This record gives sequence, C-alpha cells and structure tokens, in this order.
Amino acid sequence: WDVIDWVLLLAWFLVARPDEGEAADLFEQDILIATLCCGAIYAGPFLLLLSAVVPRRIYPRVEGFYDCIELFLVGYADQMYGFKAKSKYLSIANFFSTGIDFMAFKGPEAFDTLCEEGDYDAVNEQAPPEDG
Repeated sequence: WDVIDWVLLLAWFLVARPDEGEAADLFEQDILIATLCCGAIYAGPFLLLLSAVVPRRIYPRVEGFYDCIELFLVGYADQMYGFKAKSKYLSIANFFSTGIDFMAFKGPEAFDTLCEEGDYDAVNEQAPPEDG
C-alpha cells in the first residue's frame, strides 16, 4: 500500500498546478514547500527498503511521520496555492490512500508500538509474565 500512496503523491505533484496570478507567484517563491515535496518524493521508495533494515517497532513510526508530512504537503498546497481546483481527484485520492495506509496497515501495529514502553504493556496495564 505504501507504493500506491507514494505513486499518488508523485502523480499529484506532477499534475497539480497552482491557480494563476498571485498564488502561482507565491508557489514559485516557496522554496521550503518545494524542497519538502521533492524530499518526500525521493524518500518514498526508500522507505520500503527501510522496512528490511530497521526493527519492526521503529518502521511504523517512520512511516507515520512520512504519512503526516505527505498529508501536510498536499493539504497546505491545496489551501494556500489553489492546487485543489486543478487536481481535486488526486488530492482526494491521496488523502484517502494515506488514511487507509495509516489506519488499516500501520494503525494496529503503530498503536501497539506506542503503547508498549519497555516491559510494560500500557494497553493491558500489566507487565509481561516472568519466565521461570
């Protein structure tokens, strides 16, 4: 699902254009958003490889952070520069796919990872049983 999510971000970035006039001029001057968009696009494929390298408990956190940045970039560009008018369906698809990715695929594991602090299980409010 990460591949679908990344491809939609890439398609949104390539197809979307700001409204004419002042919004287009502001977007051309906004180096931070352009850099973050390019960084997210370049980093996306490598996140899949990251799952083979980092521990399973860390990967949902990294992916969750990436998904939040992705949602912020699409939402911010849509609101500030009028991208939604030109790429409405790609924006909706991007939000929808990120939501599915986060809730269905990373949600349960990320929740378990965040709730476990060391040897304490915050969900069940108990320490794991001791061996022996």
